Amino acid sequence: MLSKLVVIAAVVSVPFASHAQGKADSITLTDRPVKVGDKWTEEKTELGDLVVTVNGQKVAMKSERVEKRSIEIFAVGKTGPVKAKYTFTTDTETKQSPKKNEGGPTAIHGKSYTLTAGEPIAVAGDQGPAPEAEAALVRKRVKRFGKDDQLGKVLAGKTFVRGKPFELPAAQLADVAPDPDLQVVSLVLTYTGKKGDLALFDLAMKAEGDRGGLKMKLDFKGTVEVDPKTNTPIDTKLEATVKATGATTVDGTMKMTSHRTK
Repeated sequence: MLSKLVVIAAVVSVPFASHAQGKADSITLTDRPVKVGDKWTEEKTELGDLVVTVNGQKVAMKSERVEKRSIEIFAVGKTGPVKAKYTFTTDTETKQSPKKNEGGPTAIHGKSYTLTAGEPIAVAGDQGPAPEAEAALVRKRVKRFGKDDQLGKVLAGKTFVRGKPFELPAAQLADVAPDPDLQVVSLVLTYTGKKGDLALFDLAMKAEGDRGGLKMKLDFKGTVEVDPKTNTPIDTKLEATVKATGATTVDGTMKMTSHRTK
């Protein structure tokens, strides 16, 4: 589920008032397998507000990544979708520091690709195989395409009791990293009630990874709204404290949001 729950990618966690929640004391997540012809849209943002220390000098840096993509399923196998069209309506990355601003639309911004599962994932544009730089970025954005959704299988049929934390099995955490450079080391979900037809969860997650020679550790907290009839996250809001060590040190925060519409 971040494929299903990240996809869990994806603003400060704000608790919902009790009067806005349903009174259900438990919720069971069911699963609806993806079918040929299914279409949906995903929107994701990632905002970084960091202080980088180099040789004793502190530099404030801000970053932003915005993604909006539409997906149409062409073929489904035992592991889920194995062929699909991805249209990256928006794909931008920017970085700001006191002395330099850089970035903007990426190489896949505004473009469509047909993906076919494999090792590596085959990425084709309208005229044939996509240029390698574009294909590499597409694969980074959808690294779980064609792979079995082990986490979704664990959660499907799972009954959550309101207020009782559920820690996901360590073996299933590869599915849920909100960034390709991160590995999730713990993830706890706590069912808090309902908002209309959606199930509400508090989420606590720890992740680690290497980026640019730095050892990173992130501590996420936030909320996720899930359609219990399809085991699909609809809205995710996360905020993380960030610490990194290496030749430089980094401290700050990162905010991620994701939204899915059909």
